[in-house]
Amino acid sequence: MSGPGSATRTEVVPVLDLRGGVVVRARAGDRARYAPIVTPLSPGPAPADVARGLLSAWPARRLYVADLDAIMDGAPPDLGALRAIAASCPGVELWVDAGFATEDGVAAFLAAG
Repeated sequence: MSGPGSATRTEVVPVLDLRGGVVVRARAGDRARYAPIVTPLSPGPAPADVARGLLSAWPARRLYVADLDAIMDGAPPDLGALRAIAASCPGVELWVDAGFATEDGVAAFLAAG
């Protein structure tokens, strides 16, 4: 069925990949080759700086953050980086992928704030 009420909106959600406490650049899914990002949007790879720069170029309501240390190595989520991103991007909803495998893991993450 088509018509004015059936249109869907597409939303672009920017992505940040974190590894070793910094934002890294993806290399065709070869996570072993990911290196700290170099971008004109930020003075360096610090998560808060990159998030601010990205959102200044592409104002988004949401930001997807993949914590590769947590996903790949089972490390605890990088709460410091996530809090820095949240503080530097007020009003932006963070979608966090930290490789949660259990409800308890999600609950502990949410309880940490």
